[in-house]
Amino acid sequence: MHGRLRVKTTEQQEAEKAIERQKKLAKYNAGTALLFKKRKERVYDEETALQLSQILAVNPDFYTLWNYRREIFLHWKAEKSSEYLQQMLKSDLQFTEQCLGVNPKSYCAWHHRCWVMENMPCPDWEAEIQLCDRYLKLDGRNFHCWDYRRFVVAGAGRSAADELASADRLIETNFSNYSSWHYRSHLLSELFPASGTATPIIEDKYLHELELVQNAAFTDPSDQAPWFYHRWLLQGRRPAASILSCSVLRGGQMARVAVALSRPARPADVGLTLETGESRVTEWASPTGESSGTVWVAAAPAGSTPTAVVMTSSESGAEQRLACNGPPPALPSGGAFGSDTSAAAGSLLNQELDNIWQLGEMEPDNKWVLLSSVVLMWALDPRQHHDKILEAVDELMKLDSLRRGYYRDLRSRFIIERKLESVRESGLIELDLSCCHLTAIYHTNHMVAMTTLDADNNQLRALDLRHLVATERVTAKANRVRRVSLPPGELCCLRRLALNDNDLREVSDLVGEDGPWPSVEELSVTGNPVCEVPGYEEQLKERFPGLKMLNGKAL
Repeated sequence: MHGRLRVKTTEQQEAEKAIERQKKLAKYNAGTALLFKKRKERVYDEETALQLSQILAVNPDFYTLWNYRREIFLHWKAEKSSEYLQQMLKSDLQFTEQCLGVNPKSYCAWHHRCWVMENMPCPDWEAEIQLCDRYLKLDGRNFHCWDYRRFVVAGAGRSAADELASADRLIETNFSNYSSWHYRSHLLSELFPASGTATPIIEDKYLHELELVQNAAFTDPSDQAPWFYHRWLLQGRRPAASILSCSVLRGGQMARVAVALSRPARPADVGLTLETGESRVTEWASPTGESSGTVWVAAAPAGSTPTAVVMTSSESGAEQRLACNGPPPALPSGGAFGSDTSAAAGSLLNQELDNIWQLGEMEPDNKWVLLSSVVLMWALDPRQHHDKILEAVDELMKLDSLRRGYYRDLRSRFIIERKLESVRESGLIELDLSCCHLTAIYHTNHMVAMTTLDADNNQLRALDLRHLVATERVTAKANRVRRVSLPPGELCCLRRLALNDNDLREVSDLVGEDGPWPSVEELSVTGNPVCEVPGYEEQLKERFPGLKMLNGKAL
């Protein structure tokens, strides 16, 4: 056997590696302990900075040592010349780049690089933009780098037009670069903002973007990035807040008015005012406690009669006035929930819908094609395409079973929108949502004027009634409700509440913390686990002091 190379066994190799790791770990721990000791002693010299570099080069996510490193630089900033500080910070940029080579998504390294640029006497912002270009070529979805890019772009004063050109180059290189598409949406909103339209950007650019993203999506229908951008184009525009309804609430010593808005707003921002003839009220309360909400309640002075509510658009400055308990304002051509698109945009969207349906015939199992057809039909006319929308959502539940819960909620939203529009068109103030297979209740701000809500025989898991300050009767029997949220007691007009056969387990699941609710006269919770809780009836009587009937029995 003489003259032959001796081969080590696997066990020997693993043992030697373990010994080597222990040596490195001991050296690492000793170095860390020394640095903690030096920090406590306030040692701020170049030798310590070098020792920090040795540890951070191995572990760039050791944020405590990065903090110590910044303390050293701040000491130098106070004691040394600006030339010295410039040189040391420039070398630190090179060091952070070395750390990013170990972990390109290191929070600590990117954060320290921002700090260095903020404290450098003469930062080279253009060089940092070029560095971002290099890293985004390696990984176009490195969100740390995207955040840093926005930081250095602001520092360099680079125009949004130049950044848009950079995003275009990344998209041309790779259509799947979702981050570039997302960045593009922000830049377009800044460069071509829309005002008073149903589109997120001005119409000419909007039509161009629709054609661009359609070409990208049709090139590879399975690529989700263009489809997400396509969805932003269709849903990215939110019109200014407007008044949906104005209802005078019953009961109380002073007349109270509930106003529903189409989107969240602060009353002061839109000049929301209650007119009573003799005075103007500008103090409003939110039944949900939010600072920016869609439902607001104001109390008229004693002896006065509320006449109208006035608000001013935050975008156009136009004034909207609605009489109390008067008819709701006219709906736009797209309905209460659709988009009020122009003829040119509508023509292009209809053409695109035809193209997507054709693509769906070639790609019958592509969920992105099917989901985009749903969004398109909703943007064009949700009333005309209602049945097709529901059929498509049902098919999505089969194709994408892992997200079945999301599609069920989406289906619930479309059904509720259609029900609300039907009730509004007929002038009724009772909303019937029973037996609709609903998993969630949406658009409760559109239900403020409803006196009755029937949500029996669905699949609801929660029931948020806080916006329904004018509603007098709610029934939600045979669901899966685990929690019910009521309006604050002083704002609640509810008289009858039926919650039989749900999953309420504690009295607190029903009433929350904003009671008592003296307006409730009839309550039924039979068929819920809460009925097995000792003394639950007495607890309910305390929370609902005006009860006359509980679980079908007179009190």
